[in-house]
Amino acid sequence: MRVAFLSVPILLALTAGGCSPSLNWRKVSPEGAQLELMFPCKPEAEQRSQPGPAGQPIAVRSLSCKAAGGQYSLTWTDLSDAGATSAAMRRMHEGIAHQMAAGASTPLALRGMTADPQAFQQVFDARPGQPRQQVRQAVFSRGGHLYQLLLQSERPDAEAWEVFLGSVRLPP
Repeated sequence: MRVAFLSVPILLALTAGGCSPSLNWRKVSPEGAQLELMFPCKPEAEQRSQPGPAGQPIAVRSLSCKAAGGQYSLTWTDLSDAGATSAAMRRMHEGIAHQMAAGASTPLALRGMTADPQAFQQVFDARPGQPRQQVRQAVFSRGGHLYQLLLQSERPDAEAWEVFLGSVRLPP
């Protein structure tokens, strides 16, 4: 099963963050995502097809935008199998950890998400000798839907991350 792909394309084009007047927070309800959240800029949508857990193609969708030196993104897919999401979340964390130094992690509890020990948020920093960069990642699921939030920046911006992550609303 290949699921690490969910974070790799987003990692390629990302730079610095900051919570400032240049962040224009807006409510976004992506079609098919079954959630609502706030983005600090107008996100652009992408979609691609990838092999799913049983080898069948699945649609992987993402929204992302750049604001105040940071790249904000949401990636989601429907694995059609709630039992496959835990392993997928673990692979998403491992994908970034292979490229960056893993820092602090904390459990994640969003109202309406599926309870899973693999659902957590983590901070990653550039390895020594690499350009300065920090990635904040949160992964979670609801049924067979798998989600990843990322904020990538040169300068850590905990306030902007808290607004981004804290804005996630999963319908009842």
